[in-house]
Amino acid sequence: MRTELLLANLQVVIGTLFITGGGILATMGWNSRSSATQRMGMIRAVSAEFMMNINIFNDPKFTTSDESELSKYVVFPRMQTSALRGVIASGLFVEQKDRVFLTRVMNLLEVLEDFNKRLAITEDVTSQNPNKILSFRKKLGEGKTKDSIRMKLKKFGELLMSNYGIKSGDTFFVKLDD
Repeated sequence: MRTELLLANLQVVIGTLFITGGGILATMGWNSRSSATQRMGMIRAVSAEFMMNINIFNDPKFTTSDESELSKYVVFPRMQTSALRGVIASGLFVEQKDRVFLTRVMNLLEVLEDFNKRLAITEDVTSQNPNKILSFRKKLGEGKTKDSIRMKLKKFGELLMSNYGIKSGDTFFVKLDD
């Protein structure tokens, strides 16, 4: 009788350990899966934002060389930075393997926000003077800032494709009916 009780208690303890271990293992598995899903979602958001910024960068307002157009006041489209901020705030990219990615995200965010601020200030200053507008838009088209942004965007795109599984043909947008 005593042996049977001891054996039953041992079975309960072993069963409890298996259940506890299984629960811990399952929780770790779900956390890992959730983290991987969140990371991929953030990568896709950054990639979509990257594509929007490429389209903005190639906007005719930035690329035109027609002097009659260059002397007209325009409001420039702004570079998008929400997903970049989200990556930094998420805390999902703090591992050693993501150090280059996170560094490039922070550098690109700084460059794009600086560019957006410069555009806003310049638009305010030049809004009434066609000569100033012409001068600014020529410098914008030929300037080091544009080359710097182009290079940072290029390197960032290469990183997304080489390390994070993004392919050049990936689509991130759903076509909406007009």
